[in-house]
Amino acid sequence: MTKLSLVFFIPLVLILIFRIATFSPVPIAEGCEIKGSWNLNRIENFSGLTDGLKSLETNTLRKTFINILIPFILVNSQIMVNLNCLDGNDSIIYNNLRIWTGKKQNSINAFYSETIDLFGDSVDITQEIYEDGGELVREVNVLSANTGKIKFFYREID
Repeated sequence: MTKLSLVFFIPLVLILIFRIATFSPVPIAEGCEIKGSWNLNRIENFSGLTDGLKSLETNTLRKTFINILIPFILVNSQIMVNLNCLDGNDSIIYNNLRIWTGKKQNSINAFYSETIDLFGDSVDITQEIYEDGGELVREVNVLSANTGKIKFFYREID
């Protein structure tokens, strides 16, 4: 093999390994169908999730690593799916690597408030999901920190 073929094949193999390692099939309940699906395109202000967390205050190296690596991994693996169920329990779900989470109700153009576990800390957040210019936007606001909203932009899968 030549050096040029190595330059081509090594990134290809790394991408395939990453895709296989982060793959998880969409959990579709009986009587439900996919109404729409979106790929995560970009994240704005991801550091707003990690600023002010007690578990990361003293470990700036870990915080920097998380702020660089996690958005890269999510952008290359996260999808959001809108499920339409016959019993009226429509839901929108998204994956964080292999773990699927979501909301049970008509979720697009909706507002949620919840407590989540984030890097070892329990954090109160609000979430808003809406459509904006052909993209689906999931806005997250950490209530205990004044870091601004974190926006996840999704593009529809054709």
